[in-house]
Amino acid sequence: MKPQREFDVILRGGRLSQSLRAICTAAQRRKWRARIRLLEDWARVDDREERDLFVVMQHGDLLNESELQQARRKRTAGEKRFLVLPDETPIESIWERIFKLGVRSAHRIHTPRLETGDIRTYLKRFLSSLAESSEQQTIMDAWWEGEQFVVISPTFERLHVPVDVIAKIRHAPIEERHNFEIDECGTFVYWPGHDVHMGWEQFHQAVDPQARVRAQQKSEAFDKRYGQAIRRLRVEKGLTQAQIAGLDARTVRRIEHGLTRVSANALRKLAAAHGMEVNHYLTQLAARSQMRPATSS
Repeated sequence: MKPQREFDVILRGGRLSQSLRAICTAAQRRKWRARIRLLEDWARVDDREERDLFVVMQHGDLLNESELQQARRKRTAGEKRFLVLPDETPIESIWERIFKLGVRSAHRIHTPRLETGDIRTYLKRFLSSLAESSEQQTIMDAWWEGEQFVVISPTFERLHVPVDVIAKIRHAPIEERHNFEIDECGTFVYWPGHDVHMGWEQFHQAVDPQARVRAQQKSEAFDKRYGQAIRRLRVEKGLTQAQIAGLDARTVRRIEHGLTRVSANALRKLAAAHGMEVNHYLTQLAARSQMRPATSS
């Protein structure tokens, strides 16, 4: 099991804090997997605790010299990252201020491209995806840079995905490529015009051959273990491979050896042959998937 991740999120700026109250109240009712401590005061940031700190502020707050100095100088035991959100401040006036934050890595700062009216929705996704990130990697933001689709995690890790590796999108017109949505918890990116869903792992596997190999090996190991459970249960019930109505013995054999992933249709037929409802059959398989494989045929 992955260790529980812990984060401090400090919200700077009166307007920003006010807009987040409803989000924070709703979020606290959810059982966040990661411990996220929401702060509104620099004094509450504890540099002795091993927590990453996210400084969430709007462009205009960077023009406040005192705020800028606090953000730059505040020490943390974990990593410090900056999420700088748009407001009415001209973007040209903040680049020098961003430089003064002392940020030297793209992995420590993110300035999203969104309308100010979308900030609340964006922050809700940021907090939700940060919470989910202790269980699985999630997507906080995404955009196109020419022929590359960029996805960014809530901890600001970036993937640059060439359009050519997104099979159903690569031949789509530019406007259709840009017509995508991110679900509210950052689980996946969705292109409604092409019925394409991709999560962080799918994007990672698209750009990293080793990740594809690891995912394939994990899938093959699951197929083999599940096939062994199917075989064990069949043997316990005194059935032969040829007695599974609707499936030929060769198909059953391939499923049991992990050479073919069992489909929903095959599961229904296996359950019926065992005289069980599908849910009961699946429960029985789960109980046997951790056992040593049967040896009889």
